[in-house]
Amino acid sequence: MNKQEYLQKLDKLELDKTRYCIISGGAMIMYGLREKTNDIDISIKPDYFEELKNRYHFKKSDKYENFYELSDDIEVMVANYNEDEVDYIDGYPINSIENELKWKLEHKREKDKQDIENIKKFLNDKGVKKMNIIIAIDGPAGSGKGTLAKALSQKLNLVNIDTGATYRCVALKVLRNNINIDEKEKIIDIAKNINIDLLNDGTVLMDNEDVTKEIRTKEVTSIVSPISSITKVREIMVDIQRKIADGKDVVMEGRDITTVVFPNTPYKFYLDASIESRAERRYKENLEKGINMTYEEVYESIKARDYNDMHKEVGSLTRTDDQIYIDTTNLTVEEEVSIIEKVIKGDK
Repeated sequence: MNKQEYLQKLDKLELDKTRYCIISGGAMIMYGLREKTNDIDISIKPDYFEELKNRYHFKKSDKYENFYELSDDIEVMVANYNEDEVDYIDGYPINSIENELKWKLEHKREKDKQDIENIKKFLNDKGVKKMNIIIAIDGPAGSGKGTLAKALSQKLNLVNIDTGATYRCVALKVLRNNINIDEKEKIIDIAKNINIDLLNDGTVLMDNEDVTKEIRTKEVTSIVSPISSITKVREIMVDIQRKIADGKDVVMEGRDITTVVFPNTPYKFYLDASIESRAERRYKENLEKGINMTYEEVYESIKARDYNDMHKEVGSLTRTDDQIYIDTTNLTVEEEVSIIEKVIKGDK
């Protein structure tokens, strides 16, 4: 159906234009990037969906989660969205073109390739700045996230943001102030008032002091996991991490980057390795940094960290279907970089 046919059919649904928006093929038509589409796809908010259930019969779609079929050619996605993510064309609410691009890049469907090229050209012609690349890497301690992030930042000219360093800064300040790990309110107060900056050369500044080495001591390591498990601390740190990344092409590694900090980036990776391999790597790293820990201490520390990271109430380390899993046990850093580079090739 062309634009006129599309809108005529949509109008027959008699929907409140302030409570839905046109997505997918319809959005492409409204932006003038397609002449025709086969289906009507719209996004509506959950509360409006509950109201419409009394008027229409919705059938759960097996294509995607939260998708419902109203008829053979009308599909509804139930999802919350912000008003600033909606454009209005001819009085109709349309999903922003940036959101359309983000969704198509994330789902990597073969049929969307031409749409992606058309959107990129459209944005370029309008002088809109290209979307920033965010490579999100999650994984357990010692899986090689930091080493890989550093290599990627150098190879692809990205800003490397070590999110673990933000929590380590809080832990260091807790130690310096002789605060007990159970004094959550005092720890939250420190997180609220701390000033953290991560420089491009890897330097970590806490309240304008270089603490790059001090945050890696075993004393800090021993308390960083329980501190990062405090919900309010995580919320504050996530806000800091997003602000650091704002407007930049970045690689960011941690425990919840793909699931909490930047869940909508199309570039999500999960690094893993055997616990023996991870302990050996961390032990060698510590030796190079002058950190005095035996292999056995490192092994037990990583084992305890794994359990804590995977059982946090908020921001736990989690495997998801949309992450690309990479077992680094027998891979070189160069091989890991090559895997990720192939995924993002052509999208920067």
